[in-house]
Amino acid sequence: MNPYFSSTLLGVDGSISPFFREFPWNAIGREIGMPNNPMMRSHMTLQYPRSESFGIPHNSHIDDDRPHIVGLYYPNDADGDTFFFDGDQNVIHREPPERGKMVTFDGKQYHSSSSPITGVRFTLNINYCP
Repeated sequence: MNPYFSSTLLGVDGSISPFFREFPWNAIGREIGMPNNPMMRSHMTLQYPRSESFGIPHNSHIDDDRPHIVGLYYPNDADGDTFFFDGDQNVIHREPPERGKMVTFDGKQYHSSSSPITGVRFTLNINYCP
C-alpha cells in the first residue's frame, strides 16, 4: 500500500551488508553524542511519492522491544513527515525531513513515516543500545 525500498546495513541478527563499511559510523555516533554506544540495527529506506495518501501517517511502530535510541537521518529534502505518537494512536508531533537533519529519540516512542507527494523520501535509521 505504501511503496518503498529498504536495505539493511546491520541486521538485528548481526548480519552485515557489504555496504556497511562505506558509512562513517564513528563520526555519526560522535555527532549525535553516542560515540561509544553499540549499534543494534541500521537500514536505509526510500519511499516513493503517493499523492493520494500525502499527510497520512503509515503504521505507528517501535523498531525493537529492547531499550534503544533511534537516530533518524534525512539525506535529502522531502515532504513526507515523520509522525510521533503518544502511545500508538494520537499524533503529538510531525517532523519534516530536511537535508542533513538528524533526529534522535527514545526507541520506546511510537513513530511512523509518511509518503511524500513529490520526489523520494530517503532516510537512514540507526538503532543504538542506550
